[in-house]
Amino acid sequence: MLDGQTTIALVVALLGLVGVFGASIIAQFSSRNQQAREVLFGPARTFARDALNALATMRGITPPRPPTDGQAPHRNEQLIGDADDRTKRFAECEDAIDQIRVARADVRLVFLPRSLAAEYTRRVLLAERMAMEAAADYFRELAREDPANHQQWRLTRGRELRDQYTAWRASAYFNLDRFFDDVAARVRFPTWNPHRIPPRWDLDTPVTLNARLVDQENVWSDERLDAATYHTGLQRLDVIANRTDRTLGYLNSIQRRGRR
Repeated sequence: MLDGQTTIALVVALLGLVGVFGASIIAQFSSRNQQAREVLFGPARTFARDALNALATMRGITPPRPPTDGQAPHRNEQLIGDADDRTKRFAECEDAIDQIRVARADVRLVFLPRSLAAEYTRRVLLAERMAMEAAADYFRELAREDPANHQQWRLTRGRELRDQYTAWRASAYFNLDRFFDDVAARVRFPTWNPHRIPPRWDLDTPVTLNARLVDQENVWSDERLDAATYHTGLQRLDVIANRTDRTLGYLNSIQRRGRR
Protein backbone atom coordinates (compact mmCIF):
# COMPACT_ATOMS: atom_id res chain seq x y z
CA MET A 1 0.00 0.00 0.00
CA LEU A 2 1.13 3.53 -0.80
CA ASP A 3 0.93 6.22 1.81
CA GLY A 4 -0.65 9.60 1.14
CA GLN A 5 2.59 11.44 0.43
CA THR A 6 3.77 8.83 -2.05
CA THR A 7 0.40 8.90 -3.83
CA ILE A 8 0.52 12.68 -4.11
CA ALA A 9 4.07 12.54 -5.44
CA LEU A 10 3.07 10.00 -8.09
CA VAL A 11 0.05 12.06 -9.13
CA VAL A 12 2.18 15.20 -9.44
CA ALA A 13 4.76 13.28 -11.48
CA LEU A 14 2.07 11.88 -13.79
CA LEU A 15 0.52 15.31 -14.26
CA GLY A 16 3.94 16.66 -15.13
CA LEU A 17 4.46 13.97 -17.73
CA VAL A 18 1.02 14.61 -19.19
CA GLY A 19 1.79 18.33 -19.35
CA VAL A 20 5.13 17.76 -21.06
CA PHE A 21 3.57 15.29 -23.48
CA GLY A 22 0.68 17.66 -24.24
CA ALA A 23 3.02 20.60 -24.75
CA SER A 24 5.13 18.48 -27.07
CA ILE A 25 2.10 17.56 -29.18
CA ILE A 26 0.93 21.18 -29.36
CA ALA A 27 4.42 22.38 -30.29
CA GLN A 28 4.72 19.70 -32.96
CA PHE A 29 1.30 20.59 -34.40
CA SER A 30 2.14 24.29 -34.36
CA SER A 31 5.49 23.61 -36.01
CA ARG A 32 3.84 21.58 -38.76
CA ASN A 33 1.27 24.32 -39.35
CA GLN A 34 4.04 26.91 -39.56
CA GLN A 35 5.98 24.75 -42.01
CA ALA A 36 2.84 24.27 -44.10
CA ARG A 37 2.26 28.03 -44.14
CA GLU A 38 5.79 28.62 -45.34
CA VAL A 39 5.30 26.03 -48.10
CA LEU A 40 2.29 28.06 -49.27
CA PHE A 41 3.79 31.49 -48.63
CA GLY A 42 7.05 30.88 -50.52
CA PRO A 43 5.68 30.42 -54.07
CA ALA A 44 2.85 32.92 -53.46
CA ARG A 45 5.29 35.59 -52.30
CA THR A 46 7.60 35.02 -55.27
CA PHE A 47 4.76 35.14 -57.78
CA ALA A 48 3.30 38.33 -56.28
CA ARG A 49 6.66 40.12 -56.30
CA ASP A 50 7.41 39.06 -59.88
CA ALA A 51 3.95 40.13 -61.03
CA LEU A 52 4.30 43.55 -59.41
CA ASN A 53 7.83 43.91 -60.78
CA ALA A 54 6.52 43.23 -64.30
CA LEU A 55 3.80 45.85 -63.85
CA ALA A 56 6.41 48.34 -62.72
CA THR A 57 8.63 47.47 -65.68
CA MET A 58 5.73 48.01 -68.08
CA ARG A 59 5.48 51.62 -66.99
CA GLY A 60 8.44 52.08 -69.31
CA ILE A 61 6.33 51.10 -72.35
CA THR A 62 3.07 52.84 -71.42
CA PRO A 63 1.69 54.42 -74.61
CA PRO A 64 2.01 58.20 -74.17
CA ARG A 65 -1.14 60.29 -74.17
CA PRO A 66 -1.46 62.87 -76.95
CA PRO A 67 0.31 66.14 -76.09
CA THR A 68 -1.94 69.03 -75.13
CA ASP A 69 -1.25 72.72 -74.62
CA GLY A 70 -0.07 73.59 -71.14
CA GLN A 71 0.57 69.99 -70.14
CA ALA A 72 4.00 68.45 -69.66
CA PRO A 73 4.89 65.71 -72.20
CA HIS A 74 4.31 62.13 -71.12
CA ARG A 75 7.43 60.43 -69.74
CA ASN A 76 7.42 57.98 -72.70
CA GLU A 77 6.95 60.59 -75.41
CA GLN A 78 10.56 60.13 -76.58
CA LEU A 79 9.91 56.44 -77.34
CA ILE A 80 7.96 57.43 -80.46
CA GLY A 81 11.16 58.47 -82.21
CA ASP A 82 13.65 56.16 -80.50
CA ALA A 83 13.32 52.62 -81.87
CA ASP A 84 16.41 51.35 -80.05
CA ASP A 85 15.11 52.44 -76.64
CA ARG A 86 11.72 50.90 -77.43
CA THR A 87 13.34 47.59 -78.32
CA LYS A 88 15.34 47.62 -75.10
CA ARG A 89 12.32 48.38 -72.91
CA PHE A 90 10.11 45.75 -74.53
CA ALA A 91 12.88 43.19 -74.06
CA GLU A 92 12.96 44.07 -70.34
CA CYS A 93 9.19 43.54 -70.18
CA GLU A 94 9.49 40.18 -71.92
CA ASP A 95 12.07 39.08 -69.36
CA ALA A 96 9.87 40.25 -66.48
CA ILE A 97 6.86 38.34 -67.83
CA ASP A 98 8.99 35.24 -68.33
CA GLN A 99 9.79 35.41 -64.61
CA ILE A 100 6.06 35.36 -63.88
CA ARG A 101 5.69 32.17 -65.94
CA VAL A 102 8.41 30.48 -63.90
CA ALA A 103 6.92 31.64 -60.58
CA ARG A 104 3.46 30.48 -61.65
CA ALA A 105 4.73 26.90 -62.04
CA ASP A 106 5.59 26.76 -58.32
CA VAL A 107 2.15 28.10 -57.36
CA ARG A 108 0.47 25.40 -59.46
CA LEU A 109 2.66 22.74 -57.87
CA VAL A 110 1.98 23.79 -54.26
CA PHE A 111 -1.64 25.02 -54.48
CA LEU A 112 -2.58 22.38 -57.12
CA PRO A 113 -3.29 23.16 -60.80
CA ARG A 114 -7.09 23.46 -60.42
CA SER A 115 -6.98 25.71 -57.36
CA LEU A 116 -8.31 29.26 -57.35
CA ALA A 117 -4.83 30.58 -56.65
CA ALA A 118 -3.49 28.86 -59.77
CA GLU A 119 -6.38 30.24 -61.85
CA TYR A 120 -5.70 33.78 -60.65
CA THR A 121 -2.02 33.47 -61.59
CA ARG A 122 -3.13 32.51 -65.09
CA ARG A 123 -5.36 35.57 -65.30
CA VAL A 124 -2.62 37.89 -64.01
CA LEU A 125 -0.15 36.51 -66.55
CA LEU A 126 -2.70 36.85 -69.38
CA ALA A 127 -3.55 40.44 -68.42
CA GLU A 128 0.09 41.52 -68.29
CA ARG A 129 0.89 39.84 -71.59
CA MET A 130 -2.13 41.44 -73.27
CA ALA A 131 -1.17 44.86 -71.87
CA MET A 132 2.30 44.48 -73.36
CA GLU A 133 0.82 43.45 -76.73
CA ALA A 134 -1.49 46.49 -76.73
CA ALA A 135 1.51 48.74 -76.10
CA ALA A 136 3.50 46.99 -78.85
CA ASP A 137 0.60 47.48 -81.30
CA TYR A 138 0.49 51.17 -80.37
CA PHE A 139 4.13 51.87 -81.20
CA ARG A 140 4.18 49.50 -84.20
CA GLU A 141 1.16 51.05 -85.87
CA LEU A 142 2.24 54.60 -85.05
CA ALA A 143 5.64 53.95 -86.67
CA ARG A 144 3.86 53.05 -89.93
CA GLU A 145 1.88 56.29 -89.95
CA ASP A 146 2.95 59.40 -91.83
CA PRO A 147 4.34 61.87 -89.26
CA ALA A 148 1.84 64.41 -90.52
CA ASN A 149 -0.98 62.11 -89.35
CA HIS A 150 0.49 61.28 -85.95
CA GLN A 151 -1.70 63.64 -83.93
CA GLN A 152 -4.93 62.47 -85.55
CA TRP A 153 -3.94 58.81 -85.23
CA ARG A 154 -3.12 59.24 -81.52
CA LEU A 155 -6.54 60.80 -80.90
CA THR A 156 -8.35 57.90 -82.58
CA ARG A 157 -6.72 54.49 -82.99
CA GLY A 158 -3.94 55.41 -80.57
CA ARG A 159 -6.44 56.28 -77.83
CA GLU A 160 -8.18 52.94 -78.38
CA LEU A 161 -4.93 51.00 -77.93
CA ARG A 162 -3.95 53.09 -74.94
CA ASP A 163 -7.33 52.35 -73.34
CA GLN A 164 -6.80 48.62 -73.98
CA TYR A 165 -3.39 48.81 -72.34
CA THR A 166 -4.84 50.60 -69.30
CA ALA A 167 -7.72 48.12 -69.02
CA TRP A 168 -5.44 45.08 -69.10
CA ARG A 169 -3.19 46.61 -66.44
CA ALA A 170 -6.24 47.17 -64.24
CA SER A 171 -7.24 43.54 -64.86
CA ALA A 172 -3.80 42.37 -63.70
CA TYR A 173 -4.10 44.31 -60.43
CA PHE A 174 -7.67 43.11 -59.90
CA ASN A 175 -6.81 39.42 -60.31
CA LEU A 176 -3.66 39.83 -58.24
CA ASP A 177 -5.86 41.06 -55.38
CA ARG A 178 -8.10 38.01 -55.81
CA PHE A 179 -4.96 35.86 -55.66
CA PHE A 180 -4.01 37.55 -52.36
CA ASP A 181 -7.50 36.88 -50.96
CA ASP A 182 -7.33 33.17 -51.75
CA VAL A 183 -3.80 32.76 -50.41
CA ALA A 184 -4.79 34.55 -47.18
CA ALA A 185 -7.70 32.13 -46.72
CA ARG A 186 -5.50 29.10 -47.38
CA VAL A 187 -2.71 30.01 -44.98
CA ARG A 188 -5.15 30.41 -42.08
CA PHE A 189 -5.79 26.65 -42.22
CA PRO A 190 -2.90 25.18 -44.22
CA THR A 191 -4.13 21.94 -45.76
CA TRP A 192 -4.21 20.11 -49.07
CA ASN A 193 -7.41 18.21 -48.28
CA PRO A 194 -9.95 19.53 -50.85
CA HIS A 195 -12.78 19.09 -48.34
CA ARG A 196 -11.05 21.27 -45.75
CA ILE A 197 -9.80 24.12 -47.96
CA PRO A 198 -11.75 27.25 -46.91
CA PRO A 199 -13.92 29.12 -49.42
CA ARG A 200 -12.91 32.38 -51.01
CA TRP A 201 -12.85 35.55 -48.99
CA ASP A 202 -16.39 36.81 -48.53
CA LEU A 203 -18.03 40.04 -47.46
CA ASP A 204 -21.43 39.40 -45.91
CA THR A 205 -22.80 42.64 -47.36
CA PRO A 206 -25.12 43.25 -50.36
CA VAL A 207 -23.21 44.97 -53.16
CA THR A 208 -23.59 46.43 -56.63
CA LEU A 209 -20.70 45.46 -58.89
CA ASN A 210 -19.73 47.48 -61.95
CA ALA A 211 -17.37 45.37 -64.03
CA ARG A 212 -15.60 45.43 -67.37
CA LEU A 213 -15.50 42.29 -69.50
CA VAL A 214 -13.44 41.63 -72.62
CA ASP A 215 -14.23 39.30 -75.54
CA GLN A 216 -11.95 37.33 -77.85
CA GLU A 217 -11.67 40.32 -80.20
CA ASN A 218 -10.27 42.43 -77.34
CA VAL A 219 -13.46 44.49 -77.19
CA TRP A 220 -14.37 45.69 -73.69
CA SER A 221 -17.93 46.05 -72.38
CA ASP A 222 -19.57 47.07 -69.11
CA GLU A 223 -21.64 44.79 -66.85
CA ARG A 224 -23.57 45.86 -63.75
CA LEU A 225 -25.35 43.60 -61.26
CA ASP A 226 -26.66 43.51 -57.72
CA ALA A 227 -25.61 40.61 -55.50
CA ALA A 228 -26.19 39.39 -51.96
CA THR A 229 -22.42 39.33 -51.30
CA TYR A 230 -19.19 40.23 -53.01
CA HIS A 231 -18.40 36.52 -53.31
CA THR A 232 -21.65 35.58 -55.07
CA GLY A 233 -21.41 38.67 -57.28
CA LEU A 234 -18.01 37.58 -58.58
CA GLN A 235 -19.36 34.09 -59.19
CA ARG A 236 -22.27 35.48 -61.22
CA LEU A 237 -19.94 37.71 -63.24
CA ASP A 238 -17.78 34.70 -64.06
CA VAL A 239 -20.91 32.79 -65.20
CA ILE A 240 -22.03 35.72 -67.38
CA ALA A 241 -18.55 35.98 -68.88
CA ASN A 242 -18.39 32.25 -69.69
CA ARG A 243 -21.86 32.20 -71.27
CA THR A 244 -20.99 35.11 -73.56
CA ASP A 245 -17.43 34.01 -74.43
CA ARG A 246 -15.95 36.90 -72.51
CA THR A 247 -13.47 37.25 -69.64
CA LEU A 248 -13.97 39.23 -66.44
CA GLY A 249 -11.30 41.90 -66.70
CA TYR A 250 -11.70 43.99 -63.57
CA LEU A 251 -14.16 45.89 -61.39
CA ASN A 252 -14.82 49.57 -62.02
CA SER A 253 -16.48 49.92 -58.63
CA ILE A 254 -17.97 48.03 -55.68
CA GLN A 255 -20.92 49.79 -54.06
CA ARG A 256 -22.03 48.46 -50.67
CA ARG A 257 -25.79 48.63 -50.13
CA GLY A 258 -25.90 48.29 -46.33
CA ARG A 259 -25.63 45.22 -44.15
CA ARG A 260 -28.36 42.61 -44.17
